[in-house]
Amino acid sequence: MAVKDFSQDFYEPEGLSHADYKHQNLLNERRRHLKRQRDNNNEVGEAPPLTPEIMERRLYYANDFVKMHADVYPESTGVKPFGTVQVKSINFSQHIFRYGGRLLKLEPRGYAKTTRLTNEALYAVLAGLQTYIVLVCSNLDKAKEIIDSIKTELMNNEQLLELFPGPMACFRHLDNNAQKARYQSYGGAQTFIKFDAGTIRFPVIDGEISSGRFIEVRPLSNLKGLNHKIKAGPDVGKVVRPTLYVIDDPQTHDEAKSQKDVAGIISKIKRDALRGGSHSKRASAIMCITPVTHGDVAFYFRNVEHSWDIVEYKMLEKHPETRERWLTEYAKIYLNYDRTILGDRTRAALAARKFVEDNYEDLHKGAEVTWEWAYGWEEEPQTEISPVQHAYNIILDDGWEDFEYECQCNTEYGLYDEGETIHAKAETIITRINSLPRRRVVQSTSKIVHHIDVNQDFLTYTTIASADNFHPFLIDYGTHPHQPGVFSKRNVRLSLRAMYPETQDYREAIYLGLKDLLLTLAHRPYIREDGREIYTSVIGVDAKFEEVYTLSAIRDSKLTSLVLPCWGMGIGPDDDLIHEKNYPDGSRIYHNAVEKPVKDRSMDFFNYDTNFFKTEVHKAFNQTPGLRGSLTMHEPEFTDQHKVIGDHCNTEIPVKKKGIRTNRTRIVWEEKAHQVDNEYLDNLSCCFALLSRFGITIKPSPSVKSTKEEKGLDMQAFMNQQKGKKL
Repeated sequence: MAVKDFSQDFYEPEGLSHADYKHQNLLNERRRHLKRQRDNNNEVGEAPPLTPEIMERRLYYANDFVKMHADVYPESTGVKPFGTVQVKSINFSQHIFRYGGRLLKLEPRGYAKTTRLTNEALYAVLAGLQTYIVLVCSNLDKAKEIIDSIKTELMNNEQLLELFPGPMACFRHLDNNAQKARYQSYGGAQTFIKFDAGTIRFPVIDGEISSGRFIEVRPLSNLKGLNHKIKAGPDVGKVVRPTLYVIDDPQTHDEAKSQKDVAGIISKIKRDALRGGSHSKRASAIMCITPVTHGDVAFYFRNVEHSWDIVEYKMLEKHPETRERWLTEYAKIYLNYDRTILGDRTRAALAARKFVEDNYEDLHKGAEVTWEWAYGWEEEPQTEISPVQHAYNIILDDGWEDFEYECQCNTEYGLYDEGETIHAKAETIITRINSLPRRRVVQSTSKIVHHIDVNQDFLTYTTIASADNFHPFLIDYGTHPHQPGVFSKRNVRLSLRAMYPETQDYREAIYLGLKDLLLTLAHRPYIREDGREIYTSVIGVDAKFEEVYTLSAIRDSKLTSLVLPCWGMGIGPDDDLIHEKNYPDGSRIYHNAVEKPVKDRSMDFFNYDTNFFKTEVHKAFNQTPGLRGSLTMHEPEFTDQHKVIGDHCNTEIPVKKKGIRTNRTRIVWEEKAHQVDNEYLDNLSCCFALLSRFGITIKPSPSVKSTKEEKGLDMQAFMNQQKGKKL
């Protein structure tokens, strides 16, 4: 039997010739050679084992960010010593990086806040303080700048290489070429490093706590649903979400001046970013921002979002006592140049520097600066020698508005004249405290008035007592139901519906809650200094919100003789004052307020000018305590109790507006942000209006027009006279 020859099948399978087969083998060998060469080229090599000294230094800097900036980043944030306010800011950041939370940084432009945060974020990941950091910017160009800053440190920082030799060697091995990351290995094991335009994934290295962790840079418009899957190491396969958002100046100049854009930015931060973490580990946030104008994103998070800690400071905490010399003598020298002559401006600046050197002590007397190195010490020629000179150069070059916003973080600049004492800042209000405990009143008290503000989820109230000569005391305030801690309309701990679970509709809960609060306030005694109990004179209730249910609660409380529905009206420069208008029969006119019957005559309504009385509240807080017209608050029962009053009173600003039709000017109060918590300001202003109902006001009663009822009597007398003549 013949033996079958298999050689032909072996060398020429399916038509492949022997020559082709040898060629294919050669190609495979070349591929294997290229792979070995590629693997050799992409092998980083292993760093020597870390010494105890290096491990100790890593931990030391993780616990002292101030020292970390000085030692680890000597070419950027460690160039010059920090001021005390910057040290405080760094310590706040360190706490957030280590323990989590939310932090708002309002710092002057040029104080290296972005660079500090970027360097801190990089070290926090390397040291294992954070797993997944997202750096958020207003746009793509800004995001690119930040990622380039991080790459510069990774590729060139010798201190980081010494502390983290393995990870730093992996980044340097890439030579800024993202394509090389795909095949990189360390000790023969793939690192899974990533180094592209928006994402940095740290190399997986045994023993390195930063293995597989992330830093990502994103514009504010692209934050939804961020997550990454761990590709190697003990947590392989685990999906991680952001643990910290570092938000850098999220608003542009144009966006800051648009209420719609501001509201959109706020929503993205609160919903896309803060909700971007997991429920088991909530995302933390640090936002550094320089205010642009009143009502912008900076103002909103400072005054409305109470869950954020705050770092806030100015370039000049205190102007020098010789401020006028800077704006006159110094300005005359500094601005004495001809723009058409080359170098003449530099000549004038050098002459101004000589003036400062010759008069240094006097020009700097009383000044307080926050950073000793905030001036042009690197310029050539050097025309500035102090941060005070630098500040006044900014004022003279760019104007007060730029200086106040960019350097002083003052979002209220130019909105009103402080000399008129229109506006009482929160820091002033919380100091206006008298010696009486809560619900105690002075001997001269003649009237006690309340006002209740109605919201969907809770009610707020304030109680003011005053003598007949208008000396108001805030003797009580609170919420129903009681809200523990810091509350807002967006952060209600206990709602009315939770307090009245039998209700099916929030309006029914308002009805029940208002009835209960009315009865409580109506029957609550207040102890006078002589021990006598006195009771309320009137209770005003905001009737604008859910009017039907509010009026029903008033009627059903059986307190209609004591309770007065109120409706605030913002009287502008083109409007007639309330006490100058005509009203129906039975109306009673007061100072910038009127009490008039409703259509069915079942009760009276109280209308008052909110702009006028809000101004009066702020003027009363600004008045020297103890004098007639000053408003003070009861002794606090715990630390920062009255901060909420200061905050609510500062969610609006007084703006001088000129009428289009009348050309007269009036103060109009405008909200600084959307959906602000200003309940206590509304309550206080209505309480002041209710005091005027009893003739208790700082100003004399105006001469007012007669009501229609009075005019009717005059006409009747005239007709009787005519009839008598005919007879």
